[in-house]
Amino acid sequence: MKRTIHFLIGWIFLLSLPWAANAAEWHLGKDADGVRVYSRDAADGSIEVKAETTLDVPLASVMALIVDYDAATRWRSEMIKSMKLKDHPNDRTWILQVHAEPPWPLPASDNVIEAVLYAEPEQVVYKYKERPDLQPPGTTSALGAMNGEWILRPAGPQRTKVISVMFMKPSVPVKRMPSAG
Repeated sequence: MKRTIHFLIGWIFLLSLPWAANAAEWHLGKDADGVRVYSRDAADGSIEVKAETTLDVPLASVMALIVDYDAATRWRSEMIKSMKLKDHPNDRTWILQVHAEPPWPLPASDNVIEAVLYAEPEQVVYKYKERPDLQPPGTTSALGAMNGEWILRPAGPQRTKVISVMFMKPSVPVKRMPSAG
């Protein structure tokens, strides 16, 4: 499971920048090893990336991995070099200090992320957003704005459909290339 999620995260970040599509509809960028990665441009020049897969593990196990911040660098190692819990104001909200080293052309950056967990009748949603108001003095985020969500849905006994959607507005210019597929 960790290998599949690691693959999913890697593709999200690799495909989120240079291969973004040029229209508002989702465009398939990659379909490999049971993971489909789509991208599209948002109206304000932001980039949205969506990855979907189904894992042969229960939803609770996937959620436990997502919120295991101590282990984050083991399965998010393609980009996340450190993730530390700064605050845990309630049982469904986390404030995280993240050091990321994204793929070229983005430079390394330190970000403060707020993550909130929502339990809905048919799914669990883990939403995250960058919090520039909590950023340490003298630091800036190369990612500009970074928001997203993990959507987890039961897909049968011991199976979970995982959808990860990420919205980015890089603060550095990124050359766009046509999507594959």
